[in-house]
Amino acid sequence: MDLIEGNNPPGIFRLLDDTCKTVHALDSATCDGKFMEKVMKTHPSNEHLLGAHPQSFTVKHYAGEVTYTVEEFCFKNYDNLYTSLVMCMQTSDNSFYLTLFPEDVSDGTDLLGENTLFLT
Repeated sequence: MDLIEGNNPPGIFRLLDDTCKTVHALDSATCDGKFMEKVMKTHPSNEHLLGAHPQSFTVKHYAGEVTYTVEEFCFKNYDNLYTSLVMCMQTSDNSFYLTLFPEDVSDGTDLLGENTLFLT
């Protein structure tokens, strides 16, 4: 379905990725708002986009209508890799895993610069 995965015009997934990459310094609510602006601007008359509002949109799928609330969309779309997971993988005896995680994360920040160590 072009509305979801399209290239020209960009589909919802591409718009979400683009929004996350370009407004990464903003809080999640602002980022979500920018995403919805792009959806409404890019697909104003798409027959499968039944409703687009500041906080939600409805897509007509083959099996029916589904309404998506965009709260935390951008936050959930980020590919955070938590420091504790990287550190765990770096202790592996498997050389393949070690090649996947060469980053120095000993300062306790994740790959996006956030402090995300899990305490147990």
